[in-house]
Amino acid sequence: MKGPSHLRPPVEDAKPIVILHGLFGQKQNWRSLSRAMAKSLETNVYAVDLRNHGTSPHHPDMRTTSVARDVLHFFNTHGLSQVSLIGHSMGGKVASALALQPNISPDALSSLIIVDVTPAKIPISDDFAYYVHAMKALEAANVPDLKSAYKVLSELNVELPIQQITEIGDFPYEPGEVVWNGPTMVIRGTNSDYVTDERAAVVQKFFPNMQLKSLEAGHWVHSEKPAEFLQLVKEFLQAPSNPRQS
Repeated sequence: MKGPSHLRPPVEDAKPIVILHGLFGQKQNWRSLSRAMAKSLETNVYAVDLRNHGTSPHHPDMRTTSVARDVLHFFNTHGLSQVSLIGHSMGGKVASALALQPNISPDALSSLIIVDVTPAKIPISDDFAYYVHAMKALEAANVPDLKSAYKVLSELNVELPIQQITEIGDFPYEPGEVVWNGPTMVIRGTNSDYVTDERAAVVQKFFPNMQLKSLEAGHWVHSEKPAEFLQLVKEFLQAPSNPRQS
């Protein structure tokens, strides 16, 4: 797993923010918003590439628990504690699994923000297997232009299931089996069906101290409504009840 250097000059004694991207994403997708977040909250912000994404190494194991261990290793390597952890989509599942690990240090996390996903065992569409296969084919072909890319895609024949996709759709805990009582916010897009009211109730079973916020957007809430997203994050992290302020 690789992360960038500080997105602003290091802030002494600041409680850091770590951002986890979604499936097929990378840390660069969060660059502008990370900079705005660092400036607005006057803290250190780290966006990281999860395994098999961006500049991080590839590994056949994509279990949520394994990726969560990568993130904890990132915390330890960089001496991070009292982290506010933000995760979108797949990154939100990873962030949730990290918070729920029974042996996690009580000083590791300060707060949790889950973006348009729930920590539930939801089957992944077969379309994702095609997407992964397509991306690998394009990378192997080293296509020089869009026309060549279309030719490669037209010749694809996806028949074998991809185990990694199944692992991404899994979650290691059942609702209520373990809980994390720290301050948690779920931000959902009203034009997305990832976080229905019913699924939000599932999140509450994992994270009793949860608040639900909605923005008029699709699944990529932070990209469609960056200013509104930033405002929600700022209000949540600066709330008197949040341990970041203690």
